[in-house]
Amino acid sequence: MWFPDWSLGASVPPLVEVLVIGDNGKVAAASEAAREAGVTTGMGRREAEMLCPGADVRDRDSGEEWRRFEEVVSAIEEVIPRVEVIEPGSALVPLGGATRYYGSEETVVEILASKLSAHAPHLGLADGPFAAGWAARSASPGNPFVVEDTRAFLDSLDVSSLLGESPDAEGLVATFRWLGVSTLGSLAQLPREALASRFGSSGLVMHRLAHGEDRMVDPRPIPTELAVESVFEDPLENLDQAGFAA
Repeated sequence: MWFPDWSLGASVPPLVEVLVIGDNGKVAAASEAAREAGVTTGMGRREAEMLCPGADVRDRDSGEEWRRFEEVVSAIEEVIPRVEVIEPGSALVPLGGATRYYGSEETVVEILASKLSAHAPHLGLADGPFAAGWAARSASPGNPFVVEDTRAFLDSLDVSSLLGESPDAEGLVATFRWLGVSTLGSLAQLPREALASRFGSSGLVMHRLAHGEDRMVDPRPIPTELAVESVFEDPLENLDQAGFAA
């Protein structure tokens, strides 16, 4: 599940240009008006300010984002107590056990969509975190995107979808384009041995993702619920006694 531009915080009026800049000096989030002016996530701060000279520029507050997103994660855990938080605004949940409990994948997705409706989530369902993440980005608020054929879905993605999957992904994606490889489908057709030999472990990771060979979801541990009970033969008569007992 994906919550676009979580860094913006509360809803921003449509006509207001707001830029949230991350620690790397690039745009972490942009309001609707800023996007209409040409700003994109990941764009450098100087270029974004040239496109929106009068924008409200804010520094990203990761601590505030995590605190705010914890409320969303807690709501998800009421439905599925197994959540992997990628970053504030992005989370993964495995549906195996939940599907058996609720009856079907569609039912689980509908429950989550209803539970989180106030936050306008983009929900995507696919095999593996990578494909599910891009399915969520293909969805619209309130309309979950369910991928029936994960491999066919991956084949249609542009190679730029691999950006961020390895430290040198930007250079590799540029090289793939120079070689005429523009989609994950065309990348998957290349010999794995050749990619591993030419591009090392990063090339191997990208080839596996193009084939849909992804990792498992890694949910955060469920905290143990602790409680202490005290029984008093004689009823406590005042708050001082209760405070002393505590």
